[in-house]
Amino acid sequence: MYSVWVYIDYFYSPRQRQVGASGFFDHTLENMKKVINNTQDSEQLIVYSAHDTTVSAVISALNLTNVDCIVDYWLNGKTEVADTCIYSYPYFTSNVIFELYEDGEGDSKTHTFKVFHRSKIDFV
Repeated sequence: MYSVWVYIDYFYSPRQRQVGASGFFDHTLENMKKVINNTQDSEQLIVYSAHDTTVSAVISALNLTNVDCIVDYWLNGKTEVADTCIYSYPYFTSNVIFELYEDGEGDSKTHTFKVFHRSKIDFV
């Protein structure tokens, strides 16, 4: 139940979602631009460590979850959820991965990126 109230408090409005993750996205996009433009100081791998609320802000800003989906699942008992409804609170090992790909050569180069979210515990 804690996750329901965190989502409601922090990510209820579109403006809250935007502000909650805008700094992270600004930095991530700036680094992707450096790689695309072959800037001298571009990094090949960047890893951040974050709290659960920051992971929540990122997946909420990506529209992978929202307050309505959380409330429907946890408070209204709706078990049929959309693909864009991550209803579980980020576990300790949760992560969001952004991968940048380059295709083609010369002037025909194109860039795409993929976003992955993983929020489960694997026991080894």
